[in-house]
Amino acid sequence: MSISSHREQGNAVLIVLFIILVLAALMTIQVVATRANVLTTDRRTQDAQLNAQAAFSSPRLITGVLNGLPQKLTDQSTGSLEDGTYRTSLSNQMQVWLSCGTATVQQSLLIAGKTTCGGISTADTTIRATQGNVVSYRVPLQLKIITKGNEQAQRTRVLPGQLRFANASTGSLPITAYQILTNVLGTVPADLIFDGPVQVNGQVQLAAGRSAWPGGLTSELRQVRVGNTTVSVDQFGGNGGYPCDQSVVSCPNFVGGIGMGTGRVDVPDVSGTAGLNLPSSVREVVLYPQDGGTGLYVCTTSSCDQYVLTPTSVGRMTVVRVASGVAVPSTSGKETPGAATESSVIASDVAALVQAPGDLQVRALTPAAAAYAGTLSIVARQNLTLTSSLLAQRPACTTYAVATETLSDLNGGIRPATCGDLSSPDALGLASQYGSVFFGDETLSLIGGSRTMTVQGAVLAPRGTVQVQDGRLSDVDWIGSVAAGRVIPDVRMRLAHDPRFPQLPGFPTAGRQTPGRIVFRQAQALE
Repeated sequence: MSISSHREQGNAVLIVLFIILVLAALMTIQVVATRANVLTTDRRTQDAQLNAQAAFSSPRLITGVLNGLPQKLTDQSTGSLEDGTYRTSLSNQMQVWLSCGTATVQQSLLIAGKTTCGGISTADTTIRATQGNVVSYRVPLQLKIITKGNEQAQRTRVLPGQLRFANASTGSLPITAYQILTNVLGTVPADLIFDGPVQVNGQVQLAAGRSAWPGGLTSELRQVRVGNTTVSVDQFGGNGGYPCDQSVVSCPNFVGGIGMGTGRVDVPDVSGTAGLNLPSSVREVVLYPQDGGTGLYVCTTSSCDQYVLTPTSVGRMTVVRVASGVAVPSTSGKETPGAATESSVIASDVAALVQAPGDLQVRALTPAAAAYAGTLSIVARQNLTLTSSLLAQRPACTTYAVATETLSDLNGGIRPATCGDLSSPDALGLASQYGSVFFGDETLSLIGGSRTMTVQGAVLAPRGTVQVQDGRLSDVDWIGSVAAGRVIPDVRMRLAHDPRFPQLPGFPTAGRQTPGRIVFRQAQALE
């Protein structure tokens, strides 16, 4: 064998050894990387488990707060009355409301500057807003949860939030303090927005989708159904993501807070004595504004008497008949009031409440213009049907709560209703004592041919249903409130809660305090 052959064999061996060393190094790098990935995955899994444990440990705290709301708050001003910021002192009973934790979860809740599980904290402020007889509170909360996992791993989560509710400054709350108060709420369509408080005494059924609740939702029951999934209060977490993950489009947006198992609020009955009782032959009333009050055609199938209802004070009126036996106004929606042919005072300084003994239809003489002025309630003993738009001469609100983009877009916000005339004296109550209240009737002509209906008023039907009855309507815009045995939301609705909470003749009160609801912002992690 030659020297050159030996050299070639030696080079081959070196090459093989080099390849082996390179492969060994690559294997070592791969093993190290794999171990690092495993460790990273383990940490992420552990973090996820700890986060879930923190999120789902808070229902005991939330339930305790909602069941133990204080009956009275003592306000001590920390600023000028104009800025609406107050410091609130709460009773020491709060110390015993809540469970402070388990072996693996330590919990504490800070309410208005007082820690429930001991410790010292600085005082905080409660925001208080007063409108009429209603005082709305936003009490600051801070939920702190410390979770411990395997190998003594520990995570701390701090969840800032608020407890929201309203009290009557004197007596009881007007029923109009609720945007919706009902025993049964029909399935809520996606993309519907409720900008006022909603209280449901029965099952809450929500369509899977991005409905929004900037006014908050409370319920007597301890569960809510979203799509085909039932979520109990024990699954709610104080992570800004209950009762479902707020980051997904199939989950309703509870930006105004939610409270389950907060107690029942009964739908009260129609009350009061009517200032004008209508005969049993009357089937329809037609409204128009007149001299700072409301003109009223009171019609049978063949003729009408014509009245002017003039306010004497809030909720009171004088009734004057100005014509008898006149023709029933047409459904063109373009008529003007007939001339007065008499001036007979029927009643002086009586309740601004008109009552019919049976079914009654209500419409405007000119639906595209104002229908009423001042405070007035119209009550039917049986069904009440709205057959046209009913607009105030001075509406408190002129727009509705709407999404700035589609609610299904996670970046889409909510633009609140425009309510620029909170001193307006105009308020309309529409009630059925033993029947239901319907928006539209397919058996009747569309007034003025309009397929849209705008109603500015409060509705009450303690034993009946409130719903859109006319399939021809394309849009139903409603500024006001409703209290009813059953309310059926409709995808054609746009809603705005009347922020004046008007006290209307025939409309009773509903307790002294609304149920509390909790709203938490996203948890802040403190390692």
